[in-house]
Amino acid sequence: MTDIENKFRIWLKGKVNTDAPLSSYPNALKKFIPEKLKSIKESQYNNLFDCNNINYLEKLLQRLKKNGDLHQFNIDTQNRVPSAAISKYIVFLEQKDNIVKTNEKIILHPLNQILYGPPGTGKTYNTINKALEILGVNTTNKTRTQLTDEFKKYKKNGQIEFITFHQSYGYEEFIEGIKAKTNEETKQVEYSVEDGVFKNLCNKALKFEPESILNILDNILKTEPLSFTIYNEYEITYKLNKDHGYDFSNNISITRENAKKALQVFLQTNDIEKVNPSDFNDFGDKICANTYFHFAKYEYKIFGQYNDEFNEKNKNYILVIDEINRGNISKIFGELITLIEPSKRIGASEEIKVKLPNSSESFGVPKNLYIIGTMNTADRSIAQIDTALRRRFEFIEMLPQASLLENIVIEGIEVSKILEAINERIEYIYDREHTIGHSYFMSLKDSPTKAKLDEIFKVNIIPLLAEYFYGDWEDIIFVLNNNFIKEKEQSKYIKDSNRTLNKVYEITKNLDKTEYLKIYE
Repeated sequence: MTDIENKFRIWLKGKVNTDAPLSSYPNALKKFIPEKLKSIKESQYNNLFDCNNINYLEKLLQRLKKNGDLHQFNIDTQNRVPSAAISKYIVFLEQKDNIVKTNEKIILHPLNQILYGPPGTGKTYNTINKALEILGVNTTNKTRTQLTDEFKKYKKNGQIEFITFHQSYGYEEFIEGIKAKTNEETKQVEYSVEDGVFKNLCNKALKFEPESILNILDNILKTEPLSFTIYNEYEITYKLNKDHGYDFSNNISITRENAKKALQVFLQTNDIEKVNPSDFNDFGDKICANTYFHFAKYEYKIFGQYNDEFNEKNKNYILVIDEINRGNISKIFGELITLIEPSKRIGASEEIKVKLPNSSESFGVPKNLYIIGTMNTADRSIAQIDTALRRRFEFIEMLPQASLLENIVIEGIEVSKILEAINERIEYIYDREHTIGHSYFMSLKDSPTKAKLDEIFKVNIIPLLAEYFYGDWEDIIFVLNNNFIKEKEQSKYIKDSNRTLNKVYEITKNLDKTEYLKIYE
């Protein structure tokens, strides 16, 4: 089994509801379809896992569908398994650059993900690990300090941006906006369009898109022609033509659009040695296909020589959006919410670009830009968030992990059991979105004292419960199951009043050990 097939099978497992496609789809790609093509004298690929030409696969998919010349074969082969297999394989190829292999474990990182859960479950904490894993950093056996230092390094060099959404955050800060400035010389107010955080990061990631690479190489061609060898024998020289395409010494010309498509074949693979001339057959005849192949390979390699950054291992960019649900999504993303979908990104099968309203620039989102958001479910339920956002992100739930506190025992008080008991009661009288996270207690690992535990309850836990239950102290007493909260004695100023008075509660000054034990015993 090839590496690409293995990755496809693992990816497929998370995309289908039954086990049948896990074997039938790969078999269709490496056996049924190639055998059928061979029988009609089309033996371009003996195994479609050797093909990473999405354009070729999309044309093959159309032939398998209704009115296509391979439609009957599609129906007869396990009831349309070939078309289903190719359809899934195309999606996989569009996302395969997001697959990272770490310690022999293959991981597929979603382009858009949101870590959601109650307060204190480590959502923001885990964005550091997620971001570093996407960048190819091995996070195992590293201390928190080491991981934080790595994160800061990538943030400093511009590969990671960290922002927080809030009610006042808007399109102008995120995408682009018109800003007023006073000209120091004329003292006149001038207006200019300034890029926001997201647009800036997209532009950085787009440095490795075909158009950007061709622009850099065009500057070289303006001073001297370039050449490459074809068939290991013939040297072909090429130069820019008046239409910004390329003229070759073997009397072949390539348009700029086809040059970008050819270069994209190399950009979307992790191993350029696996690319071969047959991947370019859709561009023209055999001679033309070889020219495209050698031209694109040469452009790819020479760009690496002129651009050291291109040769670095990590070329992904990451935007971390803390508290993503606190912003007005339609106001912040505007018309660009569609562009973040994997299938709508630059170079994908349904690539979309829009014209920005302020700068009038054509804008798209690159495939090497990842978005990681965090969402506090106690602040807003997951069911209430913007539907457009909900549909375009993968949601990863972060729940309280009492097991992380198992070794913390203070004067006989088992902290993990305290958290378990409190959260179980909250679930029964409220919901699990308002449980309490383990991170509130993590500081006890370094300072396992009762004084520290008292401080956590007085400063964090009890005020949080008061917020959850809107000051309904009877509910809080039920959750704690002890005497941390007591009814306040009436003062001398109101003791003799004949009016019906509200019950007033207060936190006990001294939190006794036995009261802690009552929480879970």
